[in-house]
Amino acid sequence: MFSGPNRDSDMFQSQRGGVGDEQIQSQNAGKMSLAAILNRDPSEQPSSLQGGGQPDTYRDIDVDVNQGSVSSLTDKHCIPGHTPTTGSNIVNKGPLQAGSLNNSVPQWQGLPFNLLAGPIPPLSKERFNSSYRSFCTQKNITHEQRLLSINGFIIDLYALHVEVIKERGASMVRYLPFASLPECSPNFKVQHGDLWPVVAGRLGYVQFPGEPPMSGQAAAHQLAHVYKEYLMEFDCIYMTAFVEQRRKNMMLAQLAQTPIFTKYTVPQIKTLVEFSKKSVQEMRLVNLSEVLIHGVEGHRQQLQVLAREENLLRVLLAMKSSQERNVGVTPSHQTLYQALRDVHELKESYLQRCIPVLLKVDVPIEQRQEYVGLLEQVHIKATSMDQKLHYLHFVGKNEQNTKVVISKVINVQQQRIMMGQDNPQFIMTLDGLRKADRIVQNALEFVVRAGRLMAIQR
Repeated sequence: MFSGPNRDSDMFQSQRGGVGDEQIQSQNAGKMSLAAILNRDPSEQPSSLQGGGQPDTYRDIDVDVNQGSVSSLTDKHCIPGHTPTTGSNIVNKGPLQAGSLNNSVPQWQGLPFNLLAGPIPPLSKERFNSSYRSFCTQKNITHEQRLLSINGFIIDLYALHVEVIKERGASMVRYLPFASLPECSPNFKVQHGDLWPVVAGRLGYVQFPGEPPMSGQAAAHQLAHVYKEYLMEFDCIYMTAFVEQRRKNMMLAQLAQTPIFTKYTVPQIKTLVEFSKKSVQEMRLVNLSEVLIHGVEGHRQQLQVLAREENLLRVLLAMKSSQERNVGVTPSHQTLYQALRDVHELKESYLQRCIPVLLKVDVPIEQRQEYVGLLEQVHIKATSMDQKLHYLHFVGKNEQNTKVVISKVINVQQQRIMMGQDNPQFIMTLDGLRKADRIVQNALEFVVRAGRLMAIQR
């Protein structure tokens, strides 16, 4: 797993060497060295390998959120008004009584807490604006302009969302199983940690310069009140759905390794799930085969989870159908799912251990135009690579090299999110971004070449 990080450009060291076409032999395509591939100059790569415009990791999560608790929100504008909101739509309800959140309480049992409690990123500005407008429309929330103004400056609700999520993203998870709003809310630790003056200082309301700059108590109190009135429930819904989606992804990876997936056909899996609550006597009364009866008995708990989680079952059956259509394809789907699980664990480890302690760097003003343009190009490649990490891990058979690529992909995604903030911060220098571009580009080429070779072999 990942240990604590250094600067981005030194996050992982890989050996140098050369990899040519002659090294990709039919008998050892899965044993190629990634070392030189990851460090080759990007000018050597064909432009066709720059990847497609797939959604990035955090946008994927946002889409999942909109398919969950926020799915019922309509895409209408939140209309600011001058009528003071009492907050009754937010704070006088339990957190699981609003919208459809009551039906999305996570099932936490059986999963490691340290994996569920990984960092939670804030929404991108575009996604926040869209989702929050819908949220306000559904909840009939109007914004009192006087309340939103501190010292004549309007509070940026998106910036407030970002700062609170950054502070609460990793720690809020432990409070989710509880039923009362203060414990469910990301506001919980901000209140108890007395961080509101710090958050207010980050938003520009500085009364006490220093490190960190802080606001006075009046501004901090007003900011906390604004958060409670307008954002607390929204953030709670978002982070609950985020962790729930993480849980489902982990469960899917686990189920793909069980005999339910590897031993039975799609129709048999459906039958096993259907009879998961039946007794052995009831199954025999309908002449269910002994093989399937033993299957139900041996995996009853997992089958009952699938019976409850219809979406999870649907995805699992789709995966199984794909496997059955491609019998004999190398590598096997079972092997790729193991690679998926390995990559998931490596990514979670990096997100928990490294991202929170990455050092901020300075990008000179004169470099920023080039930086922004390059970041957009690298982000496209990183997004494409993110979908291929499991295949890279399988073919390369080198965990350290997989870590190198994972670190660059996640850093680029995180940097792009940070660039969308009102006060952009940097975790990658221009040189570090160029190195990430080279590594991700070469990894993409590596995967494409290995895939072509395997296609020829088949």
